[in-house]
Amino acid sequence: MKIKVVIDNIMKKFKKEIINIHKQYGIASSYDSSEELIYSNLHNEYGDVFCIFSYERNLISSNSIYARNIPANIISHLQSILDNMNKNFEKGRLYIDRNTNCVAFSVDYEVSDLKLQEKDQDLFRSFCIQFYDVFATYQKDIYEIISLNHDSIRSAGSC
Repeated sequence: MKIKVVIDNIMKKFKKEIINIHKQYGIASSYDSSEELIYSNLHNEYGDVFCIFSYERNLISSNSIYARNIPANIISHLQSILDNMNKNFEKGRLYIDRNTNCVAFSVDYEVSDLKLQEKDQDLFRSFCIQFYDVFATYQKDIYEIISLNHDSIRSAGSC
């Protein structure tokens, strides 16, 4: 049970910081103590982005998904566009989640102890909002690529 207590302490410590950082950016977030996860939701005119923050083996992971289904016929094309976008990230990557057929973004933050050093605070803040920054930058482009394809499928009578 000692491992469970350590994990609990880490998420309790960082949940407040993550949620406070999100609040500053208008990102709705909440902590589920039974699952030890932080859920965040970003909503704008292009749709919803859902993000889960979790902790395992000295890593806090941020896994987000843009809740807009990608038609099968553009998956390869969109993945190559995402691969080009990924060149702009030092950490993290955009990809197509094969279980949901949606665009996802994942990034990890290594936790060395329960206290953030002064120099680490800016890096941690960047980690906490990276999914927000990524989708603020690229969500419109992704939306347009998917929407154009949906419109062409509808006009062809396939939907």
